[in-house]
Amino acid sequence: MALILYEEGLNLFAKKDYKKAIDKFNKSIESTNDLQLISKCKSYIALCNERLQEKKSNKKKVDYGYAVFLINNGQFGEAKKVLDEIFKTNKNRNETYLYLYAIAEAGENNEINAEKHLKKAMANNPSIIYIAVKDQILKPIALKILGK
Repeated sequence: MALILYEEGLNLFAKKDYKKAIDKFNKSIESTNDLQLISKCKSYIALCNERLQEKKSNKKKVDYGYAVFLINNGQFGEAKKVLDEIFKTNKNRNETYLYLYAIAEAGENNEINAEKHLKKAMANNPSIIYIAVKDQILKPIALKILGK
C-alpha cells in the first residue's frame, strides 16, 4: 500500500499538483516502516514544499526531482550533470544538492568524492548521516564516517 501511495505521489508531483502529492507521500510514510521509502517520500515532500514556496515568491525553480529520478534509475553520471546545471543557476549547495551528489558519486564508485559531499551535507544538516546509513548506496560511506 505504501509503495502505491508513493507512486501516486510521484504522478501528482509530475503533474505539479504539489499539495496532493505531499498528502500521498505523508500517507505513504504513515503506512510503512521501510526507511528507504520514508527517506524518498521526505525528499519529495521537501521538493514539493520548495515548489510551493517558489510559486509564492516567483523564484527560479530548483529542480532536484529529475536528478532524483536519474539516481533512482542508476544514471549517476547524468544526475551529476543535472546537479551541476542546478548549481550554475542557483549557486546554493544546500544539503539536498550535496546529498544527491554524494549518492551519484557513490553510484559511480567514487568513494572519496562521495564522502566529501556527504560530509559537506552533514555540515549543513548533521542528521543527514542517519538517512545516509539507511541508503543502500551511501551506507558503507556513512558507516565509515561514523567510525563503524
